[in-house]
Amino acid sequence: MTEKPVATDYRRVIWDRLEDIACPGEHQNIFGHDGALAELGHAYKSGKMHHAWLVTGQKGVGKATLALAISGHILRNPDIAMAPSSWISPELNDNTSIMIGRGGHPNLLYLSRPFDQKTKKFRSNLTIDEIRRTRAFFGTTRGENNWRICIVDTADDMNASATNALLKILEEPPERTIFFVLANSPGQLLPTIRSRCRQLHLRPLTNDDLKSALEGLDLDLTSLDQPKLENLYRLSNGSVRKAIILLQLDGLELYQRFSEVLQENNSGSPHWLKAHKLAEELSRKNKEDHYRLILDIARNHVSGILHHKASAASVGKTNIRTEIDKAQSVLSYLARLCEVWENTASSVSLADSYNLDKKQVLLNLFGSLAQVR
Repeated sequence: MTEKPVATDYRRVIWDRLEDIACPGEHQNIFGHDGALAELGHAYKSGKMHHAWLVTGQKGVGKATLALAISGHILRNPDIAMAPSSWISPELNDNTSIMIGRGGHPNLLYLSRPFDQKTKKFRSNLTIDEIRRTRAFFGTTRGENNWRICIVDTADDMNASATNALLKILEEPPERTIFFVLANSPGQLLPTIRSRCRQLHLRPLTNDDLKSALEGLDLDLTSLDQPKLENLYRLSNGSVRKAIILLQLDGLELYQRFSEVLQENNSGSPHWLKAHKLAEELSRKNKEDHYRLILDIARNHVSGILHHKASAASVGKTNIRTEIDKAQSVLSYLARLCEVWENTASSVSLADSYNLDKKQVLLNLFGSLAQVR
């Protein structure tokens, strides 16, 4: 795979764009998804390309990058008989890639949360008006008898009206049309949407692939020693986006401070002085991104404990009574930990809705995590 972005970055307006980072479509860096690329390439070459693909995986794992890359492959090779059997990384000056990077390829429609010119903010949903853009798109003449491709990024963002509009199109797709419907949480989609798509799941990147992807985006990792690299890999959980955010927001230092808060003092309580200092700092208006990041770090912390405890519960054999007691103890602990996170999620939502004190949200979180240690 290539190791450098496409030489042109057009600074397109995208709702979740990361500062100073080339967007999907503006580069051809694909790491860790060879199997998915091979499946798509084979399906296209064999003439058995499904009209709709549900591309799933956690946020930041490369779903949009993959969809745009395979779209370029199809648009460069409209004649299936002449197409290569697998995706091939294009040259830097490839015209199709450049048009996709600009967001201006006539045969590719990319749908995501729109920018509201009145409020000067991005909409919170992928609206039905966005889905309706497919009417004009499919109504145009295909350039050079090519395919027309629509990418929905992401289906998680669609409201009910948009979901129903998309379903109607998937039920009666136009000729020579391919949909790539991206989803972080496919289980929350309508079963009718899932049933009309062929699912392609992208796994989290390995540490080596994650490192290659970050370096391919010109991020310098040389200043990180091995312990910091390991923390970066663990906190990123195979997501390039998470890793970038951690690097941009000094997330490794934030994780260290989070860990220090939860270290028990002589009374078994969290370090409240550090807790108040950290919560006070992250509740400021200019620290919104850091506030969201500490919540993500806490979520990762809870997820790690849940996974570890659940795995440990099945280790060892003594007698039936001992195993039952151990299982009940672990289940009770896991239930309390899940309750902590449910309460935290509810507090975060209330604070967002009514502009409540974020400091108290964090202090409650620290205290609750300490209680279920």
